[in-house]
Amino acid sequence: MSTLIILVLLILAVVLLLSSKSYLSVPVYELKRRSRSGDKLSKSLYQVASYKNSYKLLNNLLILVLSTVIYLLIAKNFTSFWAFVFIVIYTCTIFFWLPRKATGKISNYLALLLSKPLKTVLTYTHPISLKLFKSLNSYSRYTHTGIYEEADFFHFIEQQKNQTDNRLKGYQLDIIKNVLDFNKSRVLDLMTPKRRVKSMSVEDSLGPIVLSELHASGYHYFPIYKDKDSNIVGVLNAESVGENHDQKISKLMDSKVFYANEGQEASEILQVMMSTGRHLFVVINDHGDYSGIITSKDILKCLVGESIVEDLESYEDKDITKSKTKKDDE
Repeated sequence: MSTLIILVLLILAVVLLLSSKSYLSVPVYELKRRSRSGDKLSKSLYQVASYKNSYKLLNNLLILVLSTVIYLLIAKNFTSFWAFVFIVIYTCTIFFWLPRKATGKISNYLALLLSKPLKTVLTYTHPISLKLFKSLNSYSRYTHTGIYEEADFFHFIEQQKNQTDNRLKGYQLDIIKNVLDFNKSRVLDLMTPKRRVKSMSVEDSLGPIVLSELHASGYHYFPIYKDKDSNIVGVLNAESVGENHDQKISKLMDSKVFYANEGQEASEILQVMMSTGRHLFVVINDHGDYSGIITSKDILKCLVGESIVEDLESYEDKDITKSKTKKDDE
């Protein structure tokens, strides 16, 4: 009879432990999302998992009581040697082997069976648990995130990419990595060197050919120089030219020029761009010599990736072409 009681208690302990793996293996907020989408299993699991610490307390207490009774019955009904063997096997199984097993069909099935009775019990024990946790709150330690430096974020991003139930797209994870890398970027890393900059003289006039060249460059803002290309006196926004493309650049350009140093942090320049509304900064080196430009597009490429920026621009170009065609038809 005692052996049968031990066996029944052992099965109860295993059932409680296996079912807890299903309740606790997925974060509560994810179970809530899945239950809203109509997943019956998640809906049942959420009914218990939503009680969070109250469920953990109840489940651990039940397993502890069952284990204590099992230990006492084994010690009472078996010789010292066999009692020791059975206790070691039970302890290793319940507290070491089963907790490391992945959630499976059996644990999900058991969790479904226990959902309603556990929810009923928790409605009564939850208020008591809340008072207990509230009184212990002042003694609880903070929960560590497990992150110490930026490298840990990169590690988690790679883990997320290989996760079987990952719902984040590859480009979204890449953007997160780009943002982390952006904090280490300098103006020198992102700027367009002087030799590749498309610039114009203040004395030049705009025309269809010039506008076509500006558009083909892929940029919207251009430095304007006087006498020599290192003497920047203004900035031209090609998008704002409109119907005034026959006028001289000197009448269309913005004469305010903002400067950035090669060694400045890119994040600092981004903040200045946002506060001033300026999209082009002239870059100078430590000697004060003109070495290139940095634009909002350069920063955007660093943050979201060059391919995404190009996709956005191609979409914008198609949009502009459609509007022009529609206007010509009218």
